[in-house]
Amino acid sequence: MAEVCSFRVENTRVKIGRIFQDGVRFGCCRCATFCCRLGGPQLTERDMVRLEETDIKRELFVEGRSLRNKANGECIFLRRDLGSGSYTCAIYEHRPVLCRIYPFDLKIDKNDEWMLSLLPCKGLSTPKGESVDRRFIEKHLKPLFPQIRTLYEEKEKRKRVKVV
Repeated sequence: MAEVCSFRVENTRVKIGRIFQDGVRFGCCRCATFCCRLGGPQLTERDMVRLEETDIKRELFVEGRSLRNKANGECIFLRRDLGSGSYTCAIYEHRPVLCRIYPFDLKIDKNDEWMLSLLPCKGLSTPKGESVDRRFIEKHLKPLFPQIRTLYEEKEKRKRVKVV
């Protein structure tokens, strides 16, 4: 996982700290190679409530704390457009927070400093992609920070329980 930058949120603005990788661009090419064809993501309680708004019963889409997968390992909501060959999400407007931030991974430390890292994705460094900078973080990722923080805290809590 390649680290892009660290940042803090101060007075509702994103303040970039260290930059580890400059010039990163992202534009989804709808290939679903890494994001959706390798299984469904871990879910927050808010994700599950959002998915239930689609009138799908929780037991039909949840397996443990993750989205259920098809027999071939793909996310159950992944659909292929046979005409274009591209992929779509059947629940796009209601998709989980980890789907919303892919191909980025965000971690937060005890000093409230965030670390933005890259996950494998064919949409990274595409010339038509958007520059991953302060504006990108504020526009696409910052609205999801509370959910990401909750997910990260839940994950850390489960790690501590396993260790004990």
